Amino acid sequence: MGFMGELGDARKVFDEMCVRDLISWTTLIVAYVRVGDMGEAGVLFAGLGVKDMVAWTAMVMGFAQKGKPREALEWFDKMVEAGVEMDEVTLACVISACGQLGG
Repeated sequence: MGFMGELGDARKVFDEMCVRDLISWTTLIVAYVRVGDMGEAGVLFAGLGVKDMVAWTAMVMGFAQKGKPREALEWFDKMVEAGVEMDEVTLACVISACGQLGG
């Protein structure tokens, strides 16, 4: 079974969980970002109550990696507005997005 099948299984388990913690939400968001499904990652992100740096960075990274720098920077702006701290990974994603705009 490929990663997409495993992701489907993970989503099924997630959907059936009685209690979902920040780690389970963020892990699934990162998995959808990894396969390039930013729509589903965004749906999950919207459903996440407390959004941490990892979840925000995953969204910024996903759009930057998909060649959508404007969206990546919009997510980064929202992250800053939300007062979420950032790390080197976040900044590397932002720099990548800025570099894509300069082309």
